[in-house]
Amino acid sequence: MKKLVMLPLSALAGISMLFGPRAALSAEVPADDKTAVVYFSLAENARHSDTPDSITGASLAAGDRHVGTTAAMARTAAQSLNARLIPLLVKSPYPAEFDAVVSRGHQEESAPPELAAIPDLHGVETLLIGYPTWNMGPAAPVMTFLEQALNRDGVKQIYVFNSNDGWGPGRGRSVIASAFPAAQVSDSVLAVDSKHGIEGAARTAAWLNSLNIKQNTAAATDAHQVAVDADGRSIRVVLNDSPEAKQFQQMLERGPVIVRMSEYGSREFYGPTDETFTVTSEGQYQFEDGTLTFCPTNNTIAIFYAQSAHPTLSMAVYPLGRVTSDLSVFKELPGRTTFTFRQLNLRECYELQSRLPACKTAASAPFDSVGSYSGSLRHCPADALLAGR
Repeated sequence: MKKLVMLPLSALAGISMLFGPRAALSAEVPADDKTAVVYFSLAENARHSDTPDSITGASLAAGDRHVGTTAAMARTAAQSLNARLIPLLVKSPYPAEFDAVVSRGHQEESAPPELAAIPDLHGVETLLIGYPTWNMGPAAPVMTFLEQALNRDGVKQIYVFNSNDGWGPGRGRSVIASAFPAAQVSDSVLAVDSKHGIEGAARTAAWLNSLNIKQNTAAATDAHQVAVDADGRSIRVVLNDSPEAKQFQQMLERGPVIVRMSEYGSREFYGPTDETFTVTSEGQYQFEDGTLTFCPTNNTIAIFYAQSAHPTLSMAVYPLGRVTSDLSVFKELPGRTTFTFRQLNLRECYELQSRLPACKTAASAPFDSVGSYSGSLRHCPADALLAGR
């Protein structure tokens, strides 16, 4: 019977390397954001060893970089919306053993656990709540949050996302709606099976794009700098100033652009896009390693990562930008990989630029201890970014 109780430790080793330890998360965004993402992840609340629990199908990375499916989804949402990220942490961590977690989960159905801190939702109008399915409902710590969250009256809109082991989101939406009777709870609930957890970040980005949630404009972006997430790996791109690249910037301002790409000829990844470009520049039949391009002939986006000395293009391509990170990552990717393109937020731009000597003057002021940015940020010259890759 224990397998009927869904208690996922679902964690993504690849994504954990992308996002890093949880300790850095609380400083991601200003404290007065009107949008917040609240979530619970067992991987952040359990005493686990370096050996994954085979019963739960968990995939835990060694050290302190443990990131579960729910956490990866929450971080994607917070970054996409420039929202406040609020992890729910329990006072008493869960045990590492699956059976012990199941037993405690049953006990907590009648006595939800204490949280290390009760979230204060002061000023929050849009709230995203993420949870793994436990006993066909939200995990017990989420129930504590629903009962005890402070200053909840200002919440107007709620969106729900979930990870599970094949049981779906359960009764989570109705439970959350009961806890926030004055808020409108969206019928669009994102549920990701933890067996396919590596898709969680990309599916979250696509879900958010479909919801058309207004992005927090208080946290600006540097439109030239783009983050690309591919198979849990982080790639950086700087867009050029061509008319086609400016169109791509406008697409990214509306939300992440997701392209399912295939590897070709040990030189490129390419894939079709639903986006429409109007090409006015002159196309070219050559490329440099690291070039991001658009091809109007078959409406595809491609990243060329090798063999620039032997170009054999039969169709004209239009350069959109250049990869500024290590190109060797492309040789490690599966032959079919989903690429998620999104704008960097201000913190990411500042941290990137501060590592490059040619860009140190680009930021006039650093972030403070809670992640607020009080200065201004100029575009870092593309040639300086390329030199620093």
